[in-house]
Amino acid sequence: MERLDLDRDPAAVERLYGHRRERHPSGRLGIELCMVTSLDGAIAVDGRSGPMSSDVDRLVLSTLRSAARLVLVGAGTVRAEGYRAPRDPRVRIAVVTRRGALDWDDELFASGAAIVVTGADVDVPAHVDRIRSSGSEPELGRAIDALDALVPDAGFVHVEGGAALNGALLTAGLVDAVNLTIAPLLAGGGERRIVTGAPELTTGLSLVHALADGDHLFTRWERPDPDR
Repeated sequence: MERLDLDRDPAAVERLYGHRRERHPSGRLGIELCMVTSLDGAIAVDGRSGPMSSDVDRLVLSTLRSAARLVLVGAGTVRAEGYRAPRDPRVRIAVVTRRGALDWDDELFASGAAIVVTGADVDVPAHVDRIRSSGSEPELGRAIDALDALVPDAGFVHVEGGAALNGALLTAGLVDAVNLTIAPLLAGGGERRIVTGAPELTTGLSLVHALADGDHLFTRWERPDPDR
């Protein structure tokens, strides 16, 4: 197993995660899930992913955000993790919500960095950019195209969960890569897997790298080109 050594190779994370992405063959932006999981598959401890993270995991996350410049995340994750305005001012955070149950006075929405992806009937304040579907449910395929136009310098779509959003993207055939950190713990409990709500299906991915830092394992998986 290759190990990360940032003292000897400080540019390793940038090289492995900050590289330029090609667009999907259809012309849309590539879409990558980024998740952390315990050894027994939990995606949170006490409702949050933070206890499973590490300094290098947070560096990987910030590198992916800056490389993508476009984050897609579910409203439940925003609430649970206490999202704030991104440190990199070039980064926009698109929040998918069905009900609009968000605190519009929070820093994220007041900063101008947020874009809300929602259905036709949800009220969104005038100071927040929005993408509405024609029906009551957010339409992720159309939203990706609209985000591409709204964030023209986006390199790809960096998805930070939660599991239901991941499931909706997988169901729609909109997952091109997975950046998965495996934390060295057993969480127990009833936490969900990284994907929920998708029908039973098989989507093959190829391992690009598996690297260790301490006892954390950092993996990247991509869909093979012929199947994209």
